[in-house]
Amino acid sequence: MAKDVELLKGEQRGDKGLLHPHSRRLHVLLMLMSGTACMALLTTNVGITITCMVNSTAVALEATHSAYDNESVLLMEVTREHEQCHADTTALVVDYGIINRILVVDYGGELLWSEQWQSYVKGAAFLGGLLAVLPGGIASDRRSVTRILLVSMALMSLCNVLFPIASKFNKRVPILAILLRFGMGLGEAFFLPAQNALMVRWIPLNEKASAGAIYSIGYQVAGILGVPLSAALCQSSLGWPAVYYISALFGFLWIGAFNYLASDSPSIARWMSEAEREYLSRELQHLKQKKQKIPFPTRHVLRSAAIWVLLYASFSGNFVITFIQLYIPSFFKDVLLMNVKKNGLTTAIPHLSQVVAKFTWSTMIDRAKRNGLSPTHAVRISQAVSCIGLVIGFFSIATFADCTNPWLAIGLLCLVTSSFGISIAGFVCSLLSMAPAHVGTLTSLTHAIGFVGRWACPLIVQHFKTIGTTSEWKQIFYTFSVIPLISLLTFTFFGSGEIQTWGRVPTMEIELNESSLLGKGEGKDGKDGKDGKGDKDEMDESKKERIKLTN
Repeated sequence: MAKDVELLKGEQRGDKGLLHPHSRRLHVLLMLMSGTACMALLTTNVGITITCMVNSTAVALEATHSAYDNESVLLMEVTREHEQCHADTTALVVDYGIINRILVVDYGGELLWSEQWQSYVKGAAFLGGLLAVLPGGIASDRRSVTRILLVSMALMSLCNVLFPIASKFNKRVPILAILLRFGMGLGEAFFLPAQNALMVRWIPLNEKASAGAIYSIGYQVAGILGVPLSAALCQSSLGWPAVYYISALFGFLWIGAFNYLASDSPSIARWMSEAEREYLSRELQHLKQKKQKIPFPTRHVLRSAAIWVLLYASFSGNFVITFIQLYIPSFFKDVLLMNVKKNGLTTAIPHLSQVVAKFTWSTMIDRAKRNGLSPTHAVRISQAVSCIGLVIGFFSIATFADCTNPWLAIGLLCLVTSSFGISIAGFVCSLLSMAPAHVGTLTSLTHAIGFVGRWACPLIVQHFKTIGTTSEWKQIFYTFSVIPLISLLTFTFFGSGEIQTWGRVPTMEIELNESSLLGKGEGKDGKDGKDGKGDKDEMDESKKERIKLTN
């Protein structure tokens, strides 16, 4: 009996594995990956385009006048050289009295948004996400996740279509642009928990690290392909508005493909082998539940140390990913003095390193788990390695990086992005593992805290950054290095990768052959012969009984 139950829980019986080309769950993950890429492109394309949209010279002049209105301001146009650094684009030197001397790189933008207004535009999406993420998670637990994904993608795409018009409506006070960014955040807030809920319904526990690496690679696809494309469009005759129109086109194309190919669960999937369907039915049996609602275990969640450290890890991780998605182009422009095309191509390098690190680490950690490493140790080790890399990377950028050694700065940024990629096998895998019965609501809770981190990132940048000097960026990076350090000190001791007792489905019903529980060749009395149904033909004809499994 024990042997048969063990076979029921773990034996694949003909399934060819997650990465097999005919694996239906791999196809679902690829659709989620492409959806993540579209979502990231739709919500973060402002990171590169805002460098083309804004007239940096006028903004710098206004900022220096405001800060030093008793000093004289002298502008000198320079084309290639500024003291010991060589800018590869036309730039302006802002010199106000004897106080300082700053190189301003201008990509020829037309809008007059101050650094403060730029921060509001970037942060509006995160505020919208913060307000909507809890309803999004509840909806993912109770409604069709494929429909939620389709509607949220449509909302983000529509907002992108309207964004260029709204941005030009008022060149100084971008109220309409802020409202549309807020709408993009609403769409993202429903998209994220629905995406995780769909993955939980399709992916067994022992494949979650690899699966998380596959679908989340969409963020890097958006960075590797989307940022250079956006930079090229910015410099072309089409201009920066084309970035938003093409991003929206990708979103609408994904809607059509996903609507045709995806399904809410393996049980209703098309074009799927019976071997894989049976394997997933066994491996995901903990998700089978009665139709009544399962109340969210608020008391247990509030008393769980693993949840609290997960929430802070989500804050820290989302803070870091916001910098990666929105501020690397600004750093390359302000500090490394790159032109727009080189900026776009170079920005893709850290995203590429993140892909390599993510897949390499997730493969190693999944192999270690198959060889006996516990899920909890796996997520703790992954999160610790990630946080150590982030702390070293941010601190080193603040200490050593400037325009005299651009490749050192790029290498350190690759360390930052690679370290964040490793966290997919850390706090993200922990999130997807601890409470299968409440994955949508718990995802929304962690994303709500995550959106606070995303919102905080522009506010911290705005606090230190007035014009974009190297000294301003150093203060930003020193501050950034503290945030993952706290996650290192907490998650390493309290993080968990196991299904929590309060996170299991209270009851689940599975149909089993009575004889399979009794053992092949044994009857009810434990013997062969007429009293036991040991004959194979009689086993096949045995009645099915419903076995209720309780925790």
